[in-house]
Amino acid sequence: MISKNPDEFKWSLRPYPHIIVDNFLASDTFDALCIELDNSEPRLKTRFKTALEDKSIFEFTSLGPVSSSLTSLLGSERITSVFSRLLGNISISSLFDADGFSSYSPYHITKPGGFLGSHVDHSFLTNPYLYHIGNSIFYASTEWKKNWGGQTVLFNESGLSIERTIDPIPNRLILFIHTSKSFHGVLPYIKTAQSNRRTFYHDYYIKPSLKPSALSALNHLYQDSTIKFELFAHDTTFIPCIPFGLRGLNASTLFSPSNAPYLLPYIKYIRSSLFSMLGRI
Repeated sequence: MISKNPDEFKWSLRPYPHIIVDNFLASDTFDALCIELDNSEPRLKTRFKTALEDKSIFEFTSLGPVSSSLTSLLGSERITSVFSRLLGNISISSLFDADGFSSYSPYHITKPGGFLGSHVDHSFLTNPYLYHIGNSIFYASTEWKKNWGGQTVLFNESGLSIERTIDPIPNRLILFIHTSKSFHGVLPYIKTAQSNRRTFYHDYYIKPSLKPSALSALNHLYQDSTIKFELFAHDTTFIPCIPFGLRGLNASTLFSPSNAPYLLPYIKYIRSSLFSMLGRI
């Protein structure tokens, strides 16, 4: 099903550990996936349309067998082992192991004109309590052109400066470590794009008892740097008013009333970050 050996994946370290794998699926498998998605009518689960995000999430159960196989693969030991090796060979579970995907859905669509501002995802699951330690994104669009935009963005630890952009090339997989400082997003996808930006998304988790060793392994990679990885409790948190960093300030976004619901989660995030910092002193 796949054309790459996960044992040979190589991590890049800036701004935080991530991997880019091109031609992840065998070509015949990817072709079958595109045909299945082109001919599917998935049920809408959630639509977000504000000054900070414009995307749709669909019910995974409304997709076909090739999509199911891909999701199973992304949640399998073949992928969790890649994270495990970086983090000192600790045990990693995935969203695929959670009952009903813990109410999340792995299939997302960004339509022309869509985007996703700077944010960090939820840091934990409940029942059982697990810390969120990694993400994967698989690009399942039929086509993509450079001028269409829609690149995945990796921000610095404040979420206010773009550090790297990754093109959403069809059949590309990216993996990245997700801590409370792993801000990411999606640049605007132009309105004239001729294909939806389709992605399969997956989360990876560790038990709370493994948090110290995971963070120690990460911070050891950056021992000569000011980077300090942390994991503290927070929900999915967007940077209010500034979706694409300080250099992308836009008056219409800055003063949009739709920023209001994002303010309280961000305040809670800042509070948790301060408590985490004080706990280390």
